Amino acid sequence: MTRTLFVSSLSPDGEALLSLLSTADPSAKHPHQFSPHGTQKAKRRTIPPPFGQLTHLRLLDLSSNSLSRPIPRELGQLSLLQFLFLNTNRLTGRIPQQLANLTSLQLLFLQDNVLNGSIPSQLGSLVSLQQFRVGDNPYLTGEIPSQLGLLTNLTTFGAAATGLSEVFGSIPPELWLCSELRNLYLHMNKLTGSIPAELSNCSSLFVLDASPNDLSGEILVTLEN
Repeated sequence: MTRTLFVSSLSPDGEALLSLLSTADPSAKHPHQFSPHGTQKAKRRTIPPPFGQLTHLRLLDLSSNSLSRPIPRELGQLSLLQFLFLNTNRLTGRIPQQLANLTSLQLLFLQDNVLNGSIPSQLGSLVSLQQFRVGDNPYLTGEIPSQLGLLTNLTTFGAAATGLSEVFGSIPPELWLCSELRNLYLHMNKLTGSIPAELSNCSSLFVLDASPNDLSGEILVTLEN
């Protein structure tokens, strides 16, 4: 049976649930579906580490909740999770490499937060991942991991408006191995080098937005057609 947990940003019931799960024994709590509605503005909150014990979850949606502080590494214990939405919050710290344990994950939305550090190379093990969105995190730095080329089911990679390649790096040619890639959003970064010629092998590529960056060289004719 599919287990789903939604927490609305305008729900006093959602506030109570977060508080409950942070203090109670979560091993006895496997909510089937929680989709509260309300009108009271949610207070500042964090993601309780006991969420990692809700091992029956397939979908966890905590987007738009004004959540702060780091993403707990315990979320890497949700082995059945297919959809994880943590976008549009105030989450800080690094992306936990433990998320690489979520091998059933199809959608990973981390955009519009204040995460820092680099994208963990371990995320290349998320073989079922179809969309990975991490844009609008201005304190992310470092290079785009070449291991993302292992995500052969990836259709969308969004990393716009971050600090990627503020230190070093360029667009990795390994991304051409993502044979299902249709949308690649890398605009408003500090990427260097040229657009890899290998990307011309991405026959499904529909959108490639890499402006503005510090890229050089020519755009391949095969990418224009």
